[in-house]
Amino acid sequence: MVTLVQAEFPDCEAFVEVAPNRLQRLKIEFENESRNFLKHGHDPKGCDLIVCWKHNWPECPVEVLELKSIMANSILEVDREIGKFTAEARRRGEDQKTLPQINTDDTDLKEKLKDKPNRG
Repeated sequence: MVTLVQAEFPDCEAFVEVAPNRLQRLKIEFENESRNFLKHGHDPKGCDLIVCWKHNWPECPVEVLELKSIMANSILEVDREIGKFTAEARRRGEDQKTLPQINTDDTDLKEKLKDKPNRG
């Protein structure tokens, strides 16, 4: 739960649940590259976590969360799921070049699907 975002160091304060009904406060600094933390002269004692796009400071004394790696892993997971979908469509003899279209504005989609017969 984010409680503060500011321009001053640290950029963000948040609470994370570390056990049931037990929160821990985190002081977070956002950087494009982790090494910028050092370049900006920030005190490692005033920060619990650096969130950055690229982690390029191997000897960093602060825990680092590299978003680039997280996004790469997420994209791989999505690719795997699409692969599973297209393989299943091929087994059913369906066109493998297109994914089903979903209208995200259709709030009563469940009602429409409920009346259709199950092909599985």
